[in-house]
Amino acid sequence: MRIIVSRPQLTNSMAFYLGPGSKAQGLHRDDRCHYTRHPARYETDNGIKFAGTKSYKANGVTNVVPGSNHWDDHRKPNPEEAVPAELEKGDALIWLGSTYHGAGFNSTKDEMSPPPGGTYNSRVVSPGREAVFSLPSGGC
Repeated sequence: MRIIVSRPQLTNSMAFYLGPGSKAQGLHRDDRCHYTRHPARYETDNGIKFAGTKSYKANGVTNVVPGSNHWDDHRKPNPEEAVPAELEKGDALIWLGSTYHGAGFNSTKDEMSPPPGGTYNSRVVSPGREAVFSLPSGGC
């Protein structure tokens, strides 16, 4: 076995809110942007979602398909295999880029889905997006 060690780098960060009645996101793998073949020889990405509020099935929490990181490219998930990753405020969910996951349906009348999250990748691959930040002259 070959071990690759590198410091992670932020690929993207996002505030991903789903309002009441929002449809579920399709189950997907985050490493698809690197054209990774599965089962992967090494992981290219890790996803993370922070619970700023209580996160549960009804408000559209992220659904994860346990063990799907071991599947080949021909094995596709069934929605029934996805498990809601319910979190308390302050918790975090971390998953491998080869794991199928997706935001759930928000069936509440007045709650937003729990946001912020991001993707980190190893330095053996380049980020999917290049982040450019600018500040007006004179600072903030």
